[in-house]
Amino acid sequence: MTLATTVKQIFSTQWKDFTIVNQEIYDTQIDVTEISSSDTVRDVVLGLLKYNVADGVGYGSSNSDVGQTEQQAYDDWIIKWVKNTKQTLQTIKNYGLLRITQNQFDALCMYNWFFGNISTVRGPQESYDLKHAIVARDWDTVANMIKNSVVKRIYCRKIATLLRLAQYEKPVSRINLRTQGINQMRALNQIELATMDSKKLKRIRFAYYAETRNFLAFTPESIKRDISNRYNETLIEQTFVYSGENVFEIQKNPSMYPVEKLQVLLNGDVLQNYFDFKIEGRTLTVLKDMNNNDIISTTIRI
Repeated sequence: MTLATTVKQIFSTQWKDFTIVNQEIYDTQIDVTEISSSDTVRDVVLGLLKYNVADGVGYGSSNSDVGQTEQQAYDDWIIKWVKNTKQTLQTIKNYGLLRITQNQFDALCMYNWFFGNISTVRGPQESYDLKHAIVARDWDTVANMIKNSVVKRIYCRKIATLLRLAQYEKPVSRINLRTQGINQMRALNQIELATMDSKKLKRIRFAYYAETRNFLAFTPESIKRDISNRYNETLIEQTFVYSGENVFEIQKNPSMYPVEKLQVLLNGDVLQNYFDFKIEGRTLTVLKDMNNNDIISTTIRI
């Protein structure tokens, strides 16, 4: 199949007629040995996805029979995103590019995420040779090719605008994505309880409890006990005794966003993050004054 290397005038956008949103980013060339995808584009892409528990796909990158928490779904997704970034970077290196702007690289990472390549685009009348335009550094043509994609058009318009105008969409926070996922579980339980596949129902019941510590309506008592027991088995609990050293090593790096997954108690009293303790990786530092033989208890949640 012959790929078009140009975009017909009728399908072309005159990008020079539009205002570049961030001129500094647009003008700054970065060596490809030093570039990586920005946190902003990562969050933009995540915000275009949904935290889907019922189907076991999380943010589209999981394959779980157990209802995943938002954090578990994100952990699966971020691994795929890092791999996607490395793949995009290796491809542009293979294309012979030595320098590229942050917005251009972010846009190509975004395109690669949704299409699995940065070599072709399926246009309205013909398919485009995206590689040819990238190698030529003809960014107007690259943007026009992507904008005219007939597949995932909404995403492609965002990608083209990012690439040519350095315009980043406002990301959806993980707090909102988590809330939307929890609300979806609640809605599915209310509307589709009688007809829902048993695996889907099992997933949302467990994930809902893990996220909220409450049970979905209409959950039988026997299943509540099973969910509670299975959840308790996932907790990582440790106990330390203070003997002059206020720094402790815990078993796992806990997430503290969008919700805190680490609980710290001193002699049974709950400590507050930032004020009473701080966590860096797996290193826990208790900031409160302590006496010898004080008991520090930690619980890491999924």
